[in-house]
Amino acid sequence: MQIDRFAYLNRWRRRHPAEKAGIAILCLLACLLSRSVMVPLLAAFFMGLLTVVGARIPWRTYWRLLLVPLGFLLFGSLAILIDLPANGFDIREIRLATGNVPVAALLVSRSFGAVCSLLFLALTTPMTDILTLLRRCGFPALLLELMLLAYRQIFLLLDTAARIRQAQEARLGYLSWFGGLRSFGLLGAALLRQTFQQSRQLHLALQSRGYRDDIRVLSPEFTFSLWALAAGGGAGLSLIVLALIAPAWP
Repeated sequence: MQIDRFAYLNRWRRRHPAEKAGIAILCLLACLLSRSVMVPLLAAFFMGLLTVVGARIPWRTYWRLLLVPLGFLLFGSLAILIDLPANGFDIREIRLATGNVPVAALLVSRSFGAVCSLLFLALTTPMTDILTLLRRCGFPALLLELMLLAYRQIFLLLDTAARIRQAQEARLGYLSWFGGLRSFGLLGAALLRQTFQQSRQLHLALQSRGYRDDIRVLSPEFTFSLWALAAGGGAGLSLIVLALIAPAWP
């Protein structure tokens, strides 16, 4: 996936994952604690600046990755802004609930800031480094192994789906609308069967290699900077303090 490719090739690949995870978590907490719209937007701008300028992620790619959750947030906010009639559904009686505009704006800003914080961590830190950090923090080994196996299955699932679709297109399976719908259903059925087979093969492969309820992954050497940790932690804590003292809007 594109996110995983940038996680391995970005400028901050060798930075310690604790530094990147720490600032992402602090900004995430600032977004969740804020009662003002401006604090989550400030956190989103700060996270975007670190991602694009600091980690050197292309801004076009970063913007495309943000469009999907942003569109979902804007569309989901309509459920708060639209006032439906109490007695039955009549499209002529649908009104805009102007009193809910601050609530919708706060919800969108909080969620957008949280998405930017998590996207910064995902684009700068590979999953193996995150799992290694969680292991050192004392998280249960079973949970981390399930996360690792599920993450690997995502790539196997996408690769299998791409190969099946390519074979269907070579046989003109998507030439018409009804043919495409039938091919899509067959793709889902074949994908489900392939997923179970690959999961069984993965389990057998782990057992044949001496699996003893513990999966170890190799991690590169990281550069740990106290200055970077202090700067990131100070910025994150400043956002949290600002979130606590900023008045609610409006």
